This record gives sequence, structure tokens and C-alpha cells, in this order.
Amino acid sequence: MEWKVRVLHDIIDPLEDNVDVEVEFSDGRRFAATFFTLASIRQLMLRWSKTGECASGLYFWSTHPIVVQTLSPSVIHEVVEDLLTNGEFEHAFELVVRDEARLPP
Repeated sequence: MEWKVRVLHDIIDPLEDNVDVEVEFSDGRRFAATFFTLASIRQLMLRWSKTGECASGLYFWSTHPIVVQTLSPSVIHEVVEDLLTNGEFEHAFELVVRDEARLPP
């Protein structure tokens, strides 16, 4: 089955950023996850220690996070490919749209 990756906003810093990613399959299903670098998680927690979020940076949580060493379109594509190959894709990504009209019965 064919699929395509869409990064929902620009990657500003490949080492210290996070981006929302959507994967769309030819049958109309779309899945989403957020890709983080470890440095971006650290920066978020430091910021939250000042803003009070997440018990002043005591913890980090996210729905369907994927942590990578660096962010780039090629890394994101490779991660998606690996998750699909290993049968773990639907555990790592969240189903956001299921186009019933395009799915086989």
C-alpha cells in the first residue's frame, strides 16, 4: 500500500526541535505522531520549570511521541518505513482519519 509523509510545520533546528507528522495511506487512512529530539524535550522541560507547566517541568508527556536523534525529512521517512516493516506503526502513530468510502469492505 502506498503512503506519504507530511511534516506539518518547518523544522527550525534539526537537533533541538519537534514536529507534528502525518502519514496518509492510499486507502484514505491518516495517522499522526509528534517527533521530538532529546534536546527539544530538555528545552521544553526547562521552559516549563519557569512557566509551571507539567508540575514546573517535573515531567514530560505527549500522545504518540517518537524520539529521534535528529530531525530531517529523511530521518522521518526512515522511521515510518521501519515502523511499517516491523509492524509497529499503528502502535506508534495515532489514527486520525479513516475514510470509510475508500476502504475495502
